Formats: sequence, C-alpha cells, structure tokens
Amino acid sequence: MPQIGHDDGKIGEITLEELRDGKYTFEIPPYQRGYRWRTEHVTALINDLYGVSNSNKYCLQPIVLKKSGNNSKTFEVVDGQQRLTTLMLLLQEDDYPWKIDTKNDKSVINAACRKNTSFVAWKYKCKICKIKQHLDKIFFIWYLLNEKDDGHAVFQRLNSGKIPLTSSELIRAKLLGDNDENSFEIAAEWERVEQRLRDDRFWFMFNSKASESFTRIDRLFEIVTGTEEKVKSDRLAPYYQVEKKDTNWWEEVLNLFWMLEQCYNDVELYHYIGWLRHFSHAQFSTLYELYKKNKVNFKQNLQKIIIGLGNQIKIGNPGESLSAQDIKGLLFDNPRTLPELPIRNCVEASESISDEEKRKLGDYIESSFEYGNSKLKDFFVLFNIESLNAKVREKDKTEKQRNEYERFPFDLYANISWDIEHIASHTDNPMTDPKEQVEWALETYYERKNNKEGCGNLKNWISQKLKDEKYKQIIIVFLKKLKKLQEEFNDPKECDFESLYNTYKGNDCIREDSKNLVWNLALLDSTTNRSYQNSIFPVKRREIIKVDQTCTGNLFIPPCTRNVFTKYYTKCAVSITQWTNQDASDYKDAIVETFAKLIKAGLL
Repeated sequence: MPQIGHDDGKIGEITLEELRDGKYTFEIPPYQRGYRWRTEHVTALINDLYGVSNSNKYCLQPIVLKKSGNNSKTFEVVDGQQRLTTLMLLLQEDDYPWKIDTKNDKSVINAACRKNTSFVAWKYKCKICKIKQHLDKIFFIWYLLNEKDDGHAVFQRLNSGKIPLTSSELIRAKLLGDNDENSFEIAAEWERVEQRLRDDRFWFMFNSKASESFTRIDRLFEIVTGTEEKVKSDRLAPYYQVEKKDTNWWEEVLNLFWMLEQCYNDVELYHYIGWLRHFSHAQFSTLYELYKKNKVNFKQNLQKIIIGLGNQIKIGNPGESLSAQDIKGLLFDNPRTLPELPIRNCVEASESISDEEKRKLGDYIESSFEYGNSKLKDFFVLFNIESLNAKVREKDKTEKQRNEYERFPFDLYANISWDIEHIASHTDNPMTDPKEQVEWALETYYERKNNKEGCGNLKNWISQKLKDEKYKQIIIVFLKKLKKLQEEFNDPKECDFESLYNTYKGNDCIREDSKNLVWNLALLDSTTNRSYQNSIFPVKRREIIKVDQTCTGNLFIPPCTRNVFTKYYTKCAVSITQWTNQDASDYKDAIVETFAKLIKAGLL
C-alpha cells in the first residue's frame, strides 16, 4: 500500500492505522472553512465504520493533499478536512494521534470540534472501541497534488458546486487566497467575528430570528453587499456581488461589525434596534445606511421612527431630511403599523411636557390599546425597553455604570410564546378551590390584622375551617410558610366564604368596565399565564415571582410585568391581595410618564 509523499499527482490508499502512527502533520490552511460537522454527521460516520470487521474493508471519501514546504511528512489539507478532523477527535487517546496545525488560533478550532463531537464520542464509546480494532481495514483514497498546483484554486474548484458551502465560505476562500500577506490576520479577525455572532443576545439585537444559514457571518455579507432580498432566490448572491466589484468587502464587514458592537454596548441603541427589527419591517441594511449618513443623530433618528416622526429624520447636513421614498424604504414594503403616538396633536417640542399634554397622551393610549388590539405586544415591549432606558439616561451616572443596566432579552423573547395578561382577572374567580380560599383569607387577615374588629369574620372562617379535614392541612401548610401559630385561630364561628369575600373585597377593586383597559394588562409568557388560569391576584403574584426567581426553561418575566405584580408603581398600596383602582391609576401614570420621556428624547 503506497505511503503519502510518493508519486505526486497520483491516487493511492492509506489506512487509518497508518495515519494514526503520528508520522504525519496535516495543516489546515486559512482559506478552509471552519469545522462544521454536526451531531448527525458524526453519528452517521460512526455507524458506517462500526460495521467494519476482519473480513471486509471500508473506503472513506477521498482527501486531497499537497506537500507543505520541503517537509515530506507535512501536508496541506485541500479537501476532506471535515472527515479527517472528526476521525482525529473520535480516535484520540491521551493526545492527538494525528497532528493538525490550523496555522492560526488552534485552540478555538479545536474547541469548536470538541463541542460537536464530545457528546457523540461518549455516547458511542463502545462502538468506537470496536472501530479501533479494525483501523487497518478502514482507508482513505488520497490524491496528492503536484507541487506547482495552487491549493486554494483547487479548493474553490472542488467546493464551488457543493450545496453545503455557504456564500461566506466561498468569500472567505477568495479573500484569503487574494491576500497572501494578510491572510493570517484576516483569518484571525474572521474567527473573532464568528465567535461574537454566536452570542444569541448579540445576534437577536439586529435579527428577529435565528440565522437560516449555517454560519451567521453570511448575514453580514448580505447587509454590506445589499443582497438581503436577493438571497431569498439565490443563496450565493453575496458571493457573486463580491466577485463583480473591486471593493474591500472585508473592511466593509468589519465596519459593520464594529457598528454592531458599538450599538450593543449602548443600551438604548441596543433596545431601539432590537425593537425595530422585531416589531416592524425595517430592514437592518437600511438602518445601517441611516447610521452611516448621520452617526451623531442616529439614536434620536431611531426614536423619531418609533414615535412616528420619520419625516423629521436628520441626515447629512443640519436640516436635511429623508424623502417620502426614503421613509418607505426604511420601513420597507407593507410595513406593520407601529404604535404611533399622536405627538403633533398633544406634545410640542420643549424642554418639558406639560400635565395637560400628559393627560392627552394618557387618553390616547387608553383609547388606542384596549385588550384585543394586535399591537399590544409591540406596545408593552416598547414600554419595557423604555423603562430600562430611563435608568440609562440618568446624568449622574458614568458611562460604564449606565451601560451595565438590564437589557431586554430579545433572544428569549423570540423563542417564547406570549400573551396579554389581565392583572385583575377578566372574569371574576368564583373561588371554589379550597387552596385559593385559604390563601386569600390568610393574606387578607395578616394584611389587616391590626384592625381586630375588622378581621373578626376572617379569623372566624379560618378557625372554622381548621376543624374541616378538607381545609385543615392546607391552612397548616400556609401557616408554616408564613411562620405563624395556628393557635391564633381557636374560636370558630360559622361564616360563609362568599359573604366573607364580598365583605373584604370592598370598593377598591378595579371595575368590570375597566378590566380591558391597558392599565389592567401586562405582557406575560403563555406558559406562566396559562398555568394559573383565572387565579386571584395573590396566586398570580406568587407564581410570577417564582418564575422570575428560577428562570426555568428560559422563561423570563418582563421587568414591567414584575413591577406590576410587586406593586412597584403603586405610590400607596391599599391592599396586597387585590389589584385596586389606585394600583391601576398609578400604573397608568407610570406608562404615560415613560412614553412622555421617549417623546421628549425624540423631539429635542
């Protein structure tokens, strides 16, 4: 069987046993794409090799090699590095039996390889042990290029027709092949960019869904080459654009990438870009053009778009505005109607917004965003991000401190189903569940305990139910949780729960005709919302706090929803056991104040 290194330009065979001897070093040149095999690819290879026995042979797909320099034992891998690297990882023992040199940051490449293969290798370790017994029966067909052959050119010819290759991988091969002097620098920069794009929090700032390509860096090339629409019909459109124009495309991508980093590090810009990308048809490429035209006013221009003043966007010289066609392009064809606020009708550009203007703003919000409005989710996410932005705008904070405030997680939002939740249940809870009756009675009792006369009926009902086995254990559990002694309740008197509830519900509860108003609504994930269904306020409050503390299954409670159920907005809480008119009024003030600040920021 021929050895690698003999007969340049000829085809031969070499077994895994021979490769495993450690005699050879394989270099992965910079123009090669990164390691891409997923779990299913590795599993399929293991299952194929597992069937090999002493009585048969198995031929792996070909590898194409080229001698590297004058060393007869070192080879550049032109084609087949995915299979070669996978086998190296699956068959490794204390150290790599084969040596692979990536010519750049080896640890990063190996980390990616390990991530894709370690679980599979552990899962199929018994099969791999058997495979190791027959390495002399498993062989590669290899083809050794002539020394004069251009490995990069051969790589492009071999891979240009393969479906798995993405546009960015072809561009990478072209860039690195055309820049011999800077190829290692570009390869290192490329790896850093790809590594950053793997961060979902960063990615979902400017994308409303996960990448449809295997490598997310394709998205950056689509933006800089202006091919966002073309890739829908031709996935290689960015590559063809790069081929056509003599432009430093990598520099363009790096400029875009550093713009994204800058926006991510500015919490307000992070929120505005994220909101526009998730709740409008604004193409990011157009937002990027807006950024390049006027970096200084970019943030304020985004605010103007969001509050419906796109015709006042500043570009270029002071006073220069976008045309009507520019605005149409900014929000693209058939844009979703944004939650426009009637700025021209109720708020004038000034250093402060008057109480009368806030009243008009509140009336507009109340009339425009009742339950059932299709824009309520858009509205509440905007309320959440502006509440977070308000902290950032404090002038007595350093830039570092301002940028450390909480970010709205667009990555989690995009992967969860959402509901608009009634704070006080839309339909009154009949409270037939003993657990809910007990929780309501105990919380109401301890809330009003100082008024002994007013709590008499509550105490009677709790004492009475302690003698009912159906209720006793429930009451004892809650008493232990509240660290109270059940001896307080030892004077039972007959008391009907319905009349008891009506007595203590009082006149503070939000009216039935107000339950569909925005002041009784909040954004909540569907799982949490539907888990407690038509529960009373204390039960909702407890479950929401529990989800917020545990973050189970990537669920999260939006900050403003958390504020509502902990009564953060309430200036003087009348009751913790129910959502009252006072709570709703204070919540309304908080919403109006938040949007008034956004309007002010966009106008000044």
